[in-house]
Amino acid sequence: MPIPFPARLTNWTRNTYDLQAGVRLSRALGNRTAEARHLAADTSRQQAQEAVDNLRQLVQLDVRLKVDELERVRQQISATAATRALQEKTLFSEKERFEVGDSTTLLVSQAQRDPLASLSAVWLKKAGTFGQS
Repeated sequence: MPIPFPARLTNWTRNTYDLQAGVRLSRALGNRTAEARHLAADTSRQQAQEAVDNLRQLVQLDVRLKVDELERVRQQISATAATRALQEKTLFSEKERFEVGDSTTLLVSQAQRDPLASLSAVWLKKAGTFGQS
């Protein structure tokens, strides 16, 4: 049977007494499963966003490389066309020299061969440019 409160105060004067103290703490554990799923979904979303950003950068790089390649091929075609024009002038000059007697048929044949080779190179380069993906 419990001792009434005023009687407890009088018992403090005794040589033996009992003292009790206690602390009660409580904390809600929360919904760890939902938090873990949210964290996993957030991480997955970040990874997907980074993958999209990476693909965007790869596409930009690929476009820049193709533009550079196209410009290089255009310059090469122009240079080949200029070479062909010079070789045609050389052929014309070599024919005139042959008519005058200053050249040989071998030199005229070589001069005829060079414009044909450069012309075929121009067409091959153009065909290669349009045929590439």
